Amino acid sequence: MIGSTSDSEVSNYSGSEGDNRGTGEERDGEPIDFGQDFDDTYLRIMVQANPWTQEDYESRNYLLDESDIDSIKMFKLKMKHGLTRETMRDFRYLYRDKLNIDSEWKTLRRMSDLSQIEPAWYDCCVRSCMAFTGKHSKLQQCLHCHEDRYDAYGKYRRRFGYLPVIPRLHGLFQSKKMVSLMSYRYNYPISTDSISDVFDSSGYRDLLNRQVIADGVKLPHTYFSGEHDIAFSFYSDSYQVFRRKRRGPSATPLLLKNLNLPPELRTRSEYLIPLGLIPGTPKDLGSFVEPFQDELVALAHGVETYCSASQSPITLRAYCHLNEGDIRALEKALRISGVNSFSPCRECEIKGIRDCSCPQNHYYYPLAQPSLDDNGDPLLNENGDPIVHEWPPHNLPYRSHESFSAVVNEMAEASTTKKSNQIRFFHGIKDIPVFSRVECQHYGRSSAHDWMHMFENIIPNLVSLWTGKFKGIHGDYELEASVWEQVGEETVNAVKDIPATFVRRLPNIATDRSSYTAESWVFWFMYLMPILLQNRFNNSVYYDHACHLRDIMVVSLQFTITLDEIEQMRRDIIKWIREYEQIYFRYDMSRLAVCTLTIHILIHLPDDIIFCGPAWSTWAFYGERFCGTLQRQVGSRSAPYANLTNCLIYSAYLFQITCRFDLSDILAFPDDLDDFEEDDAGLAGGERQYAGYPCSVLRPPYSSSSTITSNEYHRIVNYLKEVTVRITPRGDSFRTTQILGRNQNARNNSGVRVSNNPGQYNSQVWDHGQQQYRPQLFYGELDKIIVCNIPDDASWGALQGTTKLLALITPWKTPRGKDAAEGVVEFSMKAAQIATDLQSISAVVGKVKTRKRYGIIDRSSASTSTTFIDT
Repeated sequence: MIGSTSDSEVSNYSGSEGDNRGTGEERDGEPIDFGQDFDDTYLRIMVQANPWTQEDYESRNYLLDESDIDSIKMFKLKMKHGLTRETMRDFRYLYRDKLNIDSEWKTLRRMSDLSQIEPAWYDCCVRSCMAFTGKHSKLQQCLHCHEDRYDAYGKYRRRFGYLPVIPRLHGLFQSKKMVSLMSYRYNYPISTDSISDVFDSSGYRDLLNRQVIADGVKLPHTYFSGEHDIAFSFYSDSYQVFRRKRRGPSATPLLLKNLNLPPELRTRSEYLIPLGLIPGTPKDLGSFVEPFQDELVALAHGVETYCSASQSPITLRAYCHLNEGDIRALEKALRISGVNSFSPCRECEIKGIRDCSCPQNHYYYPLAQPSLDDNGDPLLNENGDPIVHEWPPHNLPYRSHESFSAVVNEMAEASTTKKSNQIRFFHGIKDIPVFSRVECQHYGRSSAHDWMHMFENIIPNLVSLWTGKFKGIHGDYELEASVWEQVGEETVNAVKDIPATFVRRLPNIATDRSSYTAESWVFWFMYLMPILLQNRFNNSVYYDHACHLRDIMVVSLQFTITLDEIEQMRRDIIKWIREYEQIYFRYDMSRLAVCTLTIHILIHLPDDIIFCGPAWSTWAFYGERFCGTLQRQVGSRSAPYANLTNCLIYSAYLFQITCRFDLSDILAFPDDLDDFEEDDAGLAGGERQYAGYPCSVLRPPYSSSSTITSNEYHRIVNYLKEVTVRITPRGDSFRTTQILGRNQNARNNSGVRVSNNPGQYNSQVWDHGQQQYRPQLFYGELDKIIVCNIPDDASWGALQGTTKLLALITPWKTPRGKDAAEGVVEFSMKAAQIATDLQSISAVVGKVKTRKRYGIIDRSSASTSTTFIDT
């Protein structure tokens, strides 16, 4: 949870009307600032040699009183909703007879004491090129821009706040709940023939048999050998502070993802571990993470702490064995040349080519590269076709871990600077990667190419090609302007028939594509494109090629993927890239710009899954969302960096206190608790569940006096109830069409997937008064749900005295048994209403209208999707 405060780099707590969202107050007439100029006398920790002991754990609850809890609750409320100081002051005054809430300044001071977190401040370049840490701590100027470290008065010009990790790890083990959650890694059943999480990956499994090496010293234990050892992945990415596309102040948050937590929790904002916020875009990322590397070395040796679950001291170790982020962010972490360079790929040493006639000096990376003569013109064979040579896609020249060090050593031993630069240019390596002190990362393979950023670039580029807007390159694949305008309108109109859990509002892709996020692009391409673009191209090869990519995306997003499926995906990707080069590149140097780096790195997706884990476990949606949260919560335009750093500090205080004092229930908001207002069966207020239907929960509104037709009367016994239903656990929610009619602005989530499978559900279907079984798949609209209490009468046979939940469904006339999760399924007509057992409904589906027919959107495959839970 990231809140909104308004602190300035120089004390700015005068309470001006232009900035009334601050955190702080005046004391003795002097403004107090908890930002970069905060005096350590106001941000102290309790004077204890080792606060993380059994004695401290047993006495911790004596440190809190009711006033502390009330004050912390109020501060958490302020952080979540961005309450102003005036609002907090008025609240304290109105409830002064009920609650004893301290002032904001006192609350922050108390939270600092209780959390045992003390930020460390480091001078950095005024342009954020580097931080003056480690071997650079004595420098007086930036190595990159040569700006002075201090001003004319000897004061630092900019500082970077680092939040230490070790005290927060101590706090996690003070909570029995967190200890239990973090046992996920240790108890995970590793598989060798399929990959379901990062702990099935070959990179993790290889570490289990290797001794730990920290700062060149081999330690007696192996990686992740302890029950409580923690696995981290590191994330960094720059973003615009003030909702601008470009040319504004930027910031770079540094995040840790705790892989010991279950997948459904590890990416939630409150479980992420922020290390700090770089005030800008760094050139030397390693100098900013040097304090973190110091802690990693200490954690590799082991740090003593107290475990509340075992009630005993333990040795705590943690390792950061994965890096995450977009291409440019990981270039900085790996210290490679990156995009548009001669050798940009971090996994292989493919070399780029360029069109000498192009004014830009960019390199591009086709697998099949035309042979050129001395003048840079392509060589032709006897038939006049270009002669090409192909990098072997099944045997690319992969970088080894040792190759990074070998190149750096070769540069260091070069006789001249020119020779050193030539080596760097050829190999694309500038220096040893950032995370090198604890040797738990393979330099070339531990930084998986992010699935989100990969397709966020590939899909818009394809759309630009189809609309004739890609760098002046044209072809017969282009759609007419009127056709694309119709696609845009159909995209907007489709939203009303797509459940809100599937995707947020989709703008018009023809006129407002700049509003598309990565989530929007992926959803549109995977679920709308196959329907909207069918039969639109002059040549179907372009449509088939796009659908082939969509199939690759679906396979790559499976929760569990077998090694055989990965190898098949590798063959499919190679085939797709070759076809891409044939139909878009055409081995024409004037069309070289279509062979971007993102097309090349698609070939490494199978290797990334094998070495780092499933695509969903390493994608960066959570990091983009975290940056978006910071962007929304910035409260000071004059000093945004101190403001945002304070947001991270205060959030760390709150989470640490929650863990250390077991306050997760006391400090929880309604959405924070999985069992909020639920009974022992996991039902919320108004929900009902019936025997024999473990996967269905009926939700209000309902009615016991609805009018039924004569046709329904022959099928229904006892009373009828109109309800909403959800599939447990945490499954899809859908409404009947009668309920939807009450709110014309509501998203239509009455479409359902029906799988009548007598072997699984013993599903019974009534059609025209006859009872029969239909072991088939079909789709339709859910009209009503009927709770049918069968009389305790022997004439009913096996149904005597039971309760049956029946669904009245209007089927859509689709090809019999065709699965919309596996291909395009369309309909234009509906069939007569039928009744079926409620358990036959397996998922909610959407529909999109195009050219007087509907296509069905079914997400019930084994792949994952981007669904965020606001916390």
